[in-house]
Amino acid sequence: MSLALIDPNASVYYVSGWSKNKPIFITLADSARVCQVVGEGEEFPIAPPLNWVPCDGNVVADQWYFNTSSKQFAEVPSPAPPVVDGIEQL
Repeated sequence: MSLALIDPNASVYYVSGWSKNKPIFITLADSARVCQVVGEGEEFPIAPPLNWVPCDGNVVADQWYFNTSSKQFAEVPSPAPPVVDGIEQL
């Protein structure tokens, strides 16, 4: 079992698309940032509002987020590929 350090004050966002060569950022509803993941027994003292939440070993900081409503972890969606002059860049 691992532990994830959660910052409930930091919402998570991702690039959902592009408009005029600029990214469109979408904030994930009820999201809290996963700042760090450590093994059980490796946690360290933290100050509120940060908190430790048990998680599976596949959770990775800044690639997953904690849903504050469902109390579950989810992967941050992959960013949309950039579009330059109407051509998708892969």
